[in-house]
Amino acid sequence: MPTKQIITTTLLVFVVASLGYLLVGKSEDITAEDTPETVVETANIQEPVLDEMESPVDLPNRRLIAYYFHGDVRCPTCRAIEEGAHEAMREFFPSEIESGSLEWKTINTDEVWNSHYVKDFELVASSVVVAEVSGAETVEWKNLHKVWQLVHEKEAYFDYIRTEVQPFLERL
Repeated sequence: MPTKQIITTTLLVFVVASLGYLLVGKSEDITAEDTPETVVETANIQEPVLDEMESPVDLPNRRLIAYYFHGDVRCPTCRAIEEGAHEAMREFFPSEIESGSLEWKTINTDEVWNSHYVKDFELVASSVVVAEVSGAETVEWKNLHKVWQLVHEKEAYFDYIRTEVQPFLERL
């Protein structure tokens, strides 16, 4: 067997074994006793989970939620995206936030009970997503992908956030 083929096979086995170890490790972290209900009772949660904390009756019929999604590991750019988007929301839409027609939520998608957001909003990285909701149902949403490009240009970043959020608010 040529050396190149041995090295390739060895690396492939290593990658497969690493992925297997990662998957087994993740599944062992969640036991049968760790249902979302029991995890929520024992965990330190930053944001309430809608399904468990509020009923649709308690919510405004139509509103806009601006989410910042992140994982456990966050780089300085990720933190700047969150801080800048939150600051832009407070600057441009204070009355909407006060009235409840616009909410800001920071969600860690690495937490078991928040993992559904990755599929729901097709997330691949830390993201700012604007979602129009009615009761507990998402009507329309948009991932603001350009936050990564504009995060270090404050004026352009704020303008981007404002111009993306405003049309959603006008439809409410």
